Amino acid sequence: MKRSIDDLINIITKQYDVYTEIFFNEIDKGFLLFINDISTFNTLNENSKKLINTIINLEKEKGEVFNELIHSLNIKNNYNNDIYLLIKNHFPEKLDQFEILRTKFSIVLKNSKIINNKIMILLNSGISFINSIYKTLNESFNTTTIYNNKGNIDKKEFVRFYKNI
Repeated sequence: MKRSIDDLINIITKQYDVYTEIFFNEIDKGFLLFINDISTFNTLNENSKKLINTIINLEKEKGEVFNELIHSLNIKNNYNNDIYLLIKNHFPEKLDQFEILRTKFSIVLKNSKIINNKIMILLNSGISFINSIYKTLNESFNTTTIYNNKGNIDKKEFVRFYKNI
C-alpha cells in the first residue's frame, strides 16, 4: 500500500486532536482534584491513559508513513526523521498546512505544560498535607499519658512522656 503526504498530514491532525482532548481532560482533572472528587478523577485518569496509548500508536504509524515516503521518493537522506524538512523540500504545497498544524500543536503543548504544572502543585500540596498528618499521628502514638502523682484525689494532672522505642 502506497502512502502519501496526505496520510502523514492526516495522522498529525489526528495526533493534534488527541492532544487537544488530553488537554481538556487534564483541565477537568485539575478541577476534580481541587473539589476532591477522586472517583471521577480516577475515571478521567484512565481515559488519559487510553489517549496516551492512542498517541503512541499514531506516533508509530507516523514513523512508518514517513519511512515509506522516504523510500518511495528514493531519498538518500532520511532528514533525521524531520517531517518539516521532508515537506519543505518535496511537498512545498503542503508546507502552509503543516505550519498551521505545528503552530496549533505548540499552543496546546504549552498550555498542557501549564495545566500539568498546576496539577503537580495540587498533588504536591496533598502529599505534603498527608505527610504532616502522618507525622502528627506517628508522634502521638509514640507518646503516652502518665499520671505523675501530683495533686490530690479530686484533681489529677497528667504529663506526656516520650517512649523510647
